[in-house]
Amino acid sequence: MMTEHTTPLHRTTEPHEPVSLDRSGDAWSRATPWLWVVFLGWITLNLTGAFPAGPNAADGLQEAVGVDHILRYGWDGPRLTHNFVGCSGTTMLLLTLSKLTGADSFVVYSIVCAVSGAIFALAAGGFVARWVRLPVPLCGMLAYTFPESIVCGTYTNDTVLPAAFAALAFYVLSGRLSAMRLAAGSICLGLAGWFRADIVLVTPALLFIL
Repeated sequence: MMTEHTTPLHRTTEPHEPVSLDRSGDAWSRATPWLWVVFLGWITLNLTGAFPAGPNAADGLQEAVGVDHILRYGWDGPRLTHNFVGCSGTTMLLLTLSKLTGADSFVVYSIVCAVSGAIFALAAGGFVARWVRLPVPLCGMLAYTFPESIVCGTYTNDTVLPAAFAALAFYVLSGRLSAMRLAAGSICLGLAGWFRADIVLVTPALLFIL
């Protein structure tokens, strides 16, 4: 008499992983698109304060007047810019953009500061997010607690442009290092120092992120 032998059923799928009770990551993931909307709206609202461009601060006005003087009379006359020795890169950038566009130097400076403010907020948000594991837009909104990120919405200032490139350098160098990242970060940091020399005071902080 033949008997049927039954074989035990084998599990075809792997056991489920233990369910974590921490739902904070899921909550942030769901909220991130809305955080981006709020963050980008905040940036846009802040940048509108830079226009219409007007001489509301002495340093921005002096820089623009100095650039106009160089455009009209050349380099033979006295340097009337705000701080050519410490901010020669800013002067050269404004000269180049004013020549290329034919726009008023103060308008050019206002646009440069507005764009720099946006770059600072985005780069600072990305840098902080890599350390605290929170969404970039949330960290970017925290960046608005620093004067450099909101000053572009009120008046032109020679600290906004170097601050933007320094924040960009920190963001690039805080990722997985490669030859390309190291070169890009070094260029950004070098440009920041060219735009304003005393920005090099932040470079020792690189020892803690490299």
